[in-house]
Amino acid sequence: MSSLNQHLGWEKSYNLSQQITLAKSSNPKLFNIKLPSDDVRVERGQLKRASSKGIVGQCLSVWKATAMSRMPTIQAKDKKVKEYFDKWTENIGKNGGSGTWRDALTNIVGYKLQFGICPMHLIYNQDDTEILDLDTIDPEVFDYAKSSMGKIVFDDLGKPVGYTIKSDLDGGDPKPMDVHLTEQRFLLPKRVALFKYMNLGDEFYPFGRVEIAYNSIRNESASENTLVLFGLRFPMLVAKHGDPTHEPLEEGSINLGESVANANFENGVSTAYYNEILVVDPSPDGIIKRCEHYTEKVASAMGVPLIYATMKPAQSENRATLRIETGMYILSVMSLLDDTCRHVEDLIFSKICELKGFKEVPKLVWPEVEVPGIESEADKSKGKPEEKKKEEPSENTTSEDYGN
Repeated sequence: MSSLNQHLGWEKSYNLSQQITLAKSSNPKLFNIKLPSDDVRVERGQLKRASSKGIVGQCLSVWKATAMSRMPTIQAKDKKVKEYFDKWTENIGKNGGSGTWRDALTNIVGYKLQFGICPMHLIYNQDDTEILDLDTIDPEVFDYAKSSMGKIVFDDLGKPVGYTIKSDLDGGDPKPMDVHLTEQRFLLPKRVALFKYMNLGDEFYPFGRVEIAYNSIRNESASENTLVLFGLRFPMLVAKHGDPTHEPLEEGSINLGESVANANFENGVSTAYYNEILVVDPSPDGIIKRCEHYTEKVASAMGVPLIYATMKPAQSENRATLRIETGMYILSVMSLLDDTCRHVEDLIFSKICELKGFKEVPKLVWPEVEVPGIESEADKSKGKPEEKKKEEPSENTTSEDYGN
């Protein structure tokens, strides 16, 4: 049987014991659902676990595969500038970094989608006069330099004074007096190229696609989803209080509701003979159908047409809607890639040009990506000459009819 965890890609969407409580009101049939707070951000460790399995991981893989199906090119009017940067990108990973130029771009795209940020370590020579290489910093160990009160430390211009990396090893730059370190290394801003995905409400900790998908399950229709999840995990006890000759009283309804809510396999419920307690157990078909609903919702929040993530179209999907979804998906991917190109130029290429004395900053151009589409039957038949149907001889046809 399909499980909800397999479809969602994370271990727990709700703490059910805290999410559902019986309301102490005159109507015991109503539930008081504690909605998740919109201000709560998802921890990076949880985002990493969510990205490693299920539909979230599949959608993330589709994003990266689509983006990296074409490699960007470096363009510059000055031939010396172009030759230098072509050689510089070819040598990435050979002067202190790890991975290749393609690996770096893949990490930038993947981490922006996964965590909302991708920090890249710019590796200088000993005199800090040339950028030799770059390396990806794991977002889980990366943060802004903060004070002992846990606040980001800014300079006189209102910009962060630097960044920190969790590490037991010595090294890093000398830190300012206001920065507090705990098993961390301090890095100056010039040593970090920080790529960001979506600045939604917070420019320092932007959202990634995975967190948006996570929150779509946690916040959207939270009361309905919570009740459904409760029903999927546990049989629900429904108590009918009173009958035509015994009018339900508020006190009795509350007491019965609390007894049912606290019931488990180790105890029972004692009540009057006219009270009826039913056990509502969801059917397997309903569970699977609901899981498929969540799968479609997560894929939609990740911005990937469901058929590309699961090789199975959505129930409401046809050729026309798939064309629209595919077009919007390509636009979203190209928007991410164009934004990445501009950031590479501003955060990396411009610093190299300043140190080398180049007057021109080269452009990074990412060609338009393509995804396999579904052609209609009319499109498939276009341009194909119609084959003439060979006339079959009838029973009355003789050899004279063929010119013999």
